Amino acid sequence: MADIIFTLIVTSTNNLNGMNSKSIGKKIIGYLLVLTFPEFFIFLLQKAIFFFTKLQYAKDWKFYQKHIPSYFKHQVNLNLWRFEPSQWSFTQRGVHAREKMFKQCKVLDLCCGDGSYSFFFFSDIAGDIDAIDIESSAINYAKKNFNRSNINFQQIDVLNGQFPSNDYDVVVWNAGICYFTLNEIHSILAKIVKASKVSTIVCGMLPKANGHIDHKTEFSEMEALKNIFIPYFEKIEIRAIIDGVDDQNLNFYFTLSKPYKEA
Repeated sequence: MADIIFTLIVTSTNNLNGMNSKSIGKKIIGYLLVLTFPEFFIFLLQKAIFFFTKLQYAKDWKFYQKHIPSYFKHQVNLNLWRFEPSQWSFTQRGVHAREKMFKQCKVLDLCCGDGSYSFFFFSDIAGDIDAIDIESSAINYAKKNFNRSNINFQQIDVLNGQFPSNDYDVVVWNAGICYFTLNEIHSILAKIVKASKVSTIVCGMLPKANGHIDHKTEFSEMEALKNIFIPYFEKIEIRAIIDGVDDQNLNFYFTLSKPYKEA
Protein backbone atom coordinates (compact mmCIF):
# COMPACT_ATOMS: atom_id res chain seq x y z
CA MET A 1 0.00 0.00 0.00
CA ALA A 2 2.85 2.39 0.88
CA ASP A 3 4.47 1.74 -2.50
CA ILE A 4 1.22 2.58 -4.28
CA ILE A 5 0.83 5.85 -2.39
CA PHE A 6 4.49 6.79 -3.03
CA THR A 7 4.06 6.07 -6.76
CA LEU A 8 0.93 8.23 -6.90
CA ILE A 9 2.71 11.10 -5.13
CA VAL A 10 5.73 10.93 -7.46
CA THR A 11 3.51 10.66 -10.54
CA SER A 12 1.28 13.53 -9.45
CA THR A 13 4.31 15.74 -8.69
CA ASN A 14 5.72 15.14 -12.18
CA ASN A 15 2.36 15.78 -13.80
CA LEU A 16 1.69 19.02 -11.93
CA ASN A 17 4.52 20.84 -13.71
CA GLY A 18 3.12 23.07 -16.42
CA MET A 19 -0.55 22.47 -15.51
CA ASN A 20 -3.04 25.23 -14.66
CA SER A 21 -4.86 25.34 -11.32
CA LYS A 22 -8.06 23.78 -12.72
CA SER A 23 -6.18 20.79 -14.08
CA ILE A 24 -4.25 20.45 -10.85
CA GLY A 25 -7.50 20.44 -8.89
CA LYS A 26 -8.95 17.67 -11.06
CA LYS A 27 -5.81 15.59 -10.61
CA ILE A 28 -5.87 15.97 -6.84
CA ILE A 29 -9.58 15.06 -6.64
CA GLY A 30 -8.98 12.05 -8.84
CA TYR A 31 -6.18 10.74 -6.65
CA LEU A 32 -8.21 11.35 -3.49
CA LEU A 33 -11.07 9.30 -4.90
CA VAL A 34 -8.69 6.48 -5.75
CA LEU A 35 -7.21 6.54 -2.25
CA THR A 36 -10.60 6.59 -0.47
CA PHE A 37 -11.99 3.54 -2.30
CA PRO A 38 -15.57 4.87 -2.87
CA GLU A 39 -16.94 1.44 -3.75
CA PHE A 40 -15.84 0.17 -0.37
CA PHE A 41 -17.68 2.97 1.42
CA ILE A 42 -20.78 2.35 -0.70
CA PHE A 43 -20.61 -1.26 0.42
CA LEU A 44 -20.33 -0.20 4.06
CA LEU A 45 -23.33 2.11 3.69
CA GLN A 46 -25.34 -0.69 2.14
CA LYS A 47 -24.38 -2.95 5.02
CA ALA A 48 -25.48 -0.30 7.50
CA ILE A 49 -28.80 0.15 5.70
CA PHE A 50 -29.26 -3.63 5.72
CA PHE A 51 -28.61 -3.79 9.46
CA PHE A 52 -30.97 -0.95 10.38
CA THR A 53 -33.65 -2.30 8.04
CA LYS A 54 -33.49 -5.59 9.95
CA LEU A 55 -34.05 -3.66 13.18
CA GLN A 56 -36.92 -1.69 11.66
CA TYR A 57 -38.60 -4.88 10.42
CA ALA A 58 -38.26 -6.49 13.86
CA LYS A 59 -39.73 -3.43 15.54
CA ASP A 60 -42.72 -3.26 13.16
CA TRP A 61 -43.55 -6.96 12.74
CA LYS A 62 -42.09 -8.91 15.68
CA PHE A 63 -42.11 -6.53 18.63
CA TYR A 64 -45.06 -4.30 17.75
CA GLN A 65 -46.67 -2.60 20.73
CA LYS A 66 -50.36 -2.48 19.82
CA HIS A 67 -51.22 -4.40 16.66
CA ILE A 68 -49.79 -5.82 13.45
CA PRO A 69 -49.12 -3.01 10.93
CA SER A 70 -51.93 -2.46 8.43
CA TYR A 71 -49.57 -2.31 5.45
CA PHE A 72 -46.07 -3.40 4.53
CA LYS A 73 -43.28 -0.98 3.63
CA HIS A 74 -41.63 -2.58 0.61
CA GLN A 75 -38.55 -0.40 1.05
CA VAL A 76 -37.65 -3.20 3.46
CA ASN A 77 -37.50 -5.65 0.55
CA LEU A 78 -35.34 -3.30 -1.49
CA ASN A 79 -32.88 -2.82 1.36
CA LEU A 80 -32.61 -6.52 2.21
CA TRP A 81 -32.38 -7.73 -1.39
CA ARG A 82 -28.76 -6.54 -1.73
CA PHE A 83 -27.53 -9.18 0.73
CA GLU A 84 -30.43 -11.65 0.70
CA PRO A 85 -31.07 -12.71 -2.93
CA SER A 86 -34.09 -14.75 -1.86
CA GLN A 87 -35.91 -11.47 -1.19
CA TRP A 88 -36.52 -11.02 -4.93
CA SER A 89 -40.05 -12.41 -4.71
CA PHE A 90 -41.67 -9.04 -3.96
CA THR A 91 -40.92 -8.01 -7.56
CA GLN A 92 -43.01 -10.83 -9.03
CA ARG A 93 -46.37 -9.17 -8.42
CA GLY A 94 -45.10 -5.89 -9.84
CA VAL A 95 -43.84 -7.53 -13.03
CA HIS A 96 -47.02 -9.62 -13.34
CA ALA A 97 -49.14 -6.46 -13.41
CA ARG A 98 -46.68 -4.39 -15.40
CA GLU A 99 -46.67 -6.79 -18.36
CA LYS A 100 -50.41 -6.11 -18.85
CA MET A 101 -49.86 -2.36 -19.26
CA PHE A 102 -49.18 -0.17 -22.27
CA LYS A 103 -48.07 3.41 -22.83
CA GLN A 104 -50.44 5.96 -21.27
CA CYS A 105 -52.87 3.32 -19.97
CA LYS A 106 -55.23 4.14 -17.12
CA VAL A 107 -54.63 2.05 -14.00
CA LEU A 108 -56.56 1.39 -10.79
CA ASP A 109 -54.36 0.05 -7.98
CA LEU A 110 -56.69 -1.42 -5.33
CA CYS A 111 -55.47 -1.75 -1.72
CA CYS A 112 -52.26 -0.01 -2.80
CA GLY A 113 -50.67 -0.07 0.66
CA ASP A 114 -47.41 1.89 0.76
CA GLY A 115 -47.74 2.88 -2.92
CA SER A 116 -44.42 1.39 -3.96
CA TYR A 117 -45.80 -0.80 -6.75
CA SER A 118 -47.57 2.10 -8.43
CA PHE A 119 -44.33 4.08 -8.21
CA PHE A 120 -41.69 1.49 -9.13
CA PHE A 121 -43.57 -0.68 -11.60
CA PHE A 122 -46.42 1.33 -13.13
CA SER A 123 -45.66 5.06 -13.07
CA ASP A 124 -43.18 5.12 -15.96
CA ILE A 125 -45.63 3.56 -18.42
CA ALA A 126 -49.13 4.49 -17.22
CA GLY A 127 -50.74 7.79 -18.08
CA ASP A 128 -52.87 7.96 -14.92
CA ILE A 129 -52.89 5.79 -11.80
CA ASP A 130 -55.59 5.89 -9.15
CA ALA A 131 -54.01 4.18 -6.14
CA ILE A 132 -56.49 3.71 -3.31
CA ASP A 133 -56.43 2.25 0.19
CA ILE A 134 -58.66 2.51 3.24
CA GLU A 135 -55.75 3.19 5.60
CA SER A 136 -54.94 6.88 6.01
CA SER A 137 -51.46 6.02 7.34
CA ALA A 138 -50.70 4.04 4.16
CA ILE A 139 -51.85 6.86 1.89
CA ASN A 140 -49.89 9.45 3.87
CA TYR A 141 -46.77 7.28 3.66
CA ALA A 142 -47.28 6.76 -0.08
CA LYS A 143 -47.67 10.48 -0.74
CA LYS A 144 -44.54 11.25 1.26
CA ASN A 145 -42.27 8.55 -0.18
CA PHE A 146 -43.62 7.57 -3.62
CA ASN A 147 -45.30 10.67 -4.97
CA ARG A 148 -45.32 11.22 -8.74
CA SER A 149 -47.40 13.50 -10.91
CA ASN A 150 -49.34 10.71 -12.62
CA ILE A 151 -50.18 8.86 -9.38
CA ASN A 152 -53.32 9.92 -7.53
CA PHE A 153 -53.16 8.45 -4.02
CA GLN A 154 -56.55 8.54 -2.31
CA GLN A 155 -57.98 7.20 0.92
CA ILE A 156 -61.00 5.24 -0.29
CA ASP A 157 -62.81 2.24 1.14
CA VAL A 158 -62.54 -0.33 -1.65
CA LEU A 159 -65.68 -2.06 -0.44
CA ASN A 160 -68.02 0.81 0.35
CA GLY A 161 -66.48 3.80 -1.41
CA GLN A 162 -66.68 4.88 -5.05
CA PHE A 163 -63.84 4.28 -7.44
CA PRO A 164 -62.44 7.55 -8.89
CA SER A 165 -63.31 6.58 -12.49
CA ASN A 166 -65.09 3.93 -14.56
CA ASP A 167 -62.93 3.39 -17.65
CA TYR A 168 -59.73 1.70 -16.49
CA ASP A 169 -57.48 -0.23 -18.84
CA VAL A 170 -55.82 -2.25 -16.07
CA VAL A 171 -57.04 -2.97 -12.54
CA VAL A 172 -54.49 -4.36 -10.08
CA TRP A 173 -55.55 -6.14 -6.90
CA ASN A 174 -52.45 -7.50 -5.19
CA ALA A 175 -52.70 -9.45 -1.92
CA GLY A 176 -56.00 -7.78 -1.03
CA ILE A 177 -58.62 -10.46 -1.62
CA CYS A 178 -57.84 -12.38 1.56
CA TYR A 179 -58.75 -9.42 3.77
CA PHE A 180 -62.43 -9.56 2.79
CA THR A 181 -65.24 -12.03 3.36
CA LEU A 182 -66.52 -14.04 0.42
CA ASN A 183 -69.60 -11.81 0.06
CA GLU A 184 -67.42 -8.71 0.19
CA ILE A 185 -65.14 -10.13 -2.52
CA HIS A 186 -68.16 -10.60 -4.80
CA SER A 187 -69.27 -7.00 -4.13
CA ILE A 188 -65.82 -5.67 -5.02
CA LEU A 189 -65.62 -7.77 -8.18
CA ALA A 190 -68.99 -6.37 -9.29
CA LYS A 191 -67.65 -2.84 -8.70
CA ILE A 192 -64.52 -3.64 -10.69
CA VAL A 193 -66.62 -4.78 -13.64
CA LYS A 194 -68.63 -1.56 -13.54
CA ALA A 195 -65.39 0.43 -13.59
CA SER A 196 -64.08 -1.56 -16.54
CA LYS A 197 -64.20 -1.40 -20.31
CA VAL A 198 -64.65 -4.38 -22.60
CA SER A 199 -60.88 -4.44 -23.04
CA THR A 200 -59.99 -4.05 -19.35
CA ILE A 201 -57.58 -6.53 -17.78
CA VAL A 202 -57.75 -7.28 -14.06
CA CYS A 203 -54.72 -8.89 -12.46
CA GLY A 204 -53.30 -9.61 -9.06
CA MET A 205 -52.14 -12.23 -6.61
CA LEU A 206 -52.86 -13.74 -3.24
CA PRO A 207 -51.09 -16.34 -1.11
CA LYS A 208 -52.29 -19.91 -0.90
CA ALA A 209 -54.13 -20.53 2.39
CA ASN A 210 -51.63 -20.07 5.22
CA GLY A 211 -53.75 -19.24 8.26
CA HIS A 212 -52.66 -15.60 8.45
CA ILE A 213 -54.21 -13.92 11.48
CA ASP A 214 -55.75 -11.04 9.47
CA HIS A 215 -57.18 -13.10 6.61
CA LYS A 216 -60.94 -13.45 6.36
CA THR A 217 -60.97 -15.63 3.25
CA GLU A 218 -58.29 -18.01 2.01
CA PHE A 219 -58.03 -20.40 -0.92
CA SER A 220 -56.22 -23.73 -0.89
CA GLU A 221 -56.99 -24.67 -4.49
CA MET A 222 -56.94 -22.71 -7.74
CA GLU A 223 -60.33 -24.11 -8.74
CA ALA A 224 -62.00 -22.54 -5.70
CA LEU A 225 -60.44 -19.20 -6.54
CA LYS A 226 -61.49 -19.52 -10.17
CA ASN A 227 -65.10 -20.10 -9.14
CA ILE A 228 -65.43 -16.65 -7.59
CA PHE A 229 -64.29 -15.02 -10.85
CA ILE A 230 -66.57 -17.01 -13.20
CA PRO A 231 -69.68 -14.80 -12.80
CA TYR A 232 -67.72 -11.67 -13.74
CA PHE A 233 -65.14 -12.54 -16.41
CA GLU A 234 -65.19 -14.72 -19.49
CA LYS A 235 -61.46 -15.38 -19.58
CA ILE A 236 -59.71 -16.47 -16.40
CA GLU A 237 -56.07 -17.45 -16.04
CA ILE A 238 -54.54 -18.53 -12.72
CA ARG A 239 -50.99 -19.68 -12.10
CA ALA A 240 -49.52 -21.16 -8.93
CA ILE A 241 -46.00 -19.81 -8.46
CA ILE A 242 -43.48 -20.43 -5.70
CA ASP A 243 -42.04 -17.05 -4.77
CA GLY A 244 -38.53 -17.40 -3.45
CA VAL A 245 -36.74 -20.52 -2.24
CA ASP A 246 -39.33 -21.69 0.29
CA ASP A 247 -41.67 -24.32 -1.18
CA GLN A 248 -44.30 -23.20 1.30
CA ASN A 249 -44.40 -19.69 -0.16
CA LEU A 250 -46.91 -20.52 -2.89
CA ASN A 251 -48.96 -17.72 -4.41
CA PHE A 252 -51.83 -17.65 -6.89
CA TYR A 253 -51.44 -15.13 -9.73
CA PHE A 254 -54.58 -14.33 -11.70
CA THR A 255 -55.36 -12.50 -14.93
CA LEU A 256 -58.99 -11.72 -15.78
CA SER A 257 -60.32 -10.30 -19.04
CA LYS A 258 -63.52 -9.91 -21.08
CA PRO A 259 -65.71 -8.70 -18.18
CA TYR A 260 -69.44 -9.41 -18.28
CA LYS A 261 -70.72 -5.86 -18.22
CA GLU A 262 -74.15 -6.99 -17.09
CA ALA A 263 -72.67 -8.50 -13.90
